[in-house]
Amino acid sequence: PPDDFFEQPDRVRGLFARLVRTQAERVALVPAVSYANAVLAKNLTLEAGQEVVMLGAQFPSHVYPWRELAARAGVRTVSVEAPGPLGMEGRGARWNERLLEAITPRTGLVAVPQIHWSDGTVFDLEAVGARAREVGAAFVVDGTQSVGAMPFDWTRVRPDALACAGYKWLLGPHS
Repeated sequence: PPDDFFEQPDRVRGLFARLVRTQAERVALVPAVSYANAVLAKNLTLEAGQEVVMLGAQFPSHVYPWRELAARAGVRTVSVEAPGPLGMEGRGARWNERLLEAITPRTGLVAVPQIHWSDGTVFDLEAVGARAREVGAAFVVDGTQSVGAMPFDWTRVRPDALACAGYKWLLGPHS
């Protein structure tokens, strides 16, 4: 019956909202993180002279839409690279410092994950979000590698958007 098209998705939206501490009305179910980011990129506006700040070697679904947005807006992307080899003492803390330093008054968008997909570096999203808000930048988080496996508190991180693939730590199917 028609209700089957709404009851389960609404229940999933509500459960996800509880998990990340937000309202179900803020949750959209989309086919993939790349789709969510493409929709966001089509709806974000950047101005001449602004920059898009990302991390080096981010997962492609959290890179290509922002590169496309930057190209369309005629702005540059800033890739904050890891400060040294995996296993280097203090590497994660230093990468977090570099990220915060890269967010300047020229930044129009900060697009980062909570955990880097290739090496497990954890980023301080509360500090990154605060810095993004301080300079007036949009703040988009890819939670694919973390949400469901570790806490994510929307009320503390305060992203403009959070996109997650359901098939990883949210224990959903590949569809």
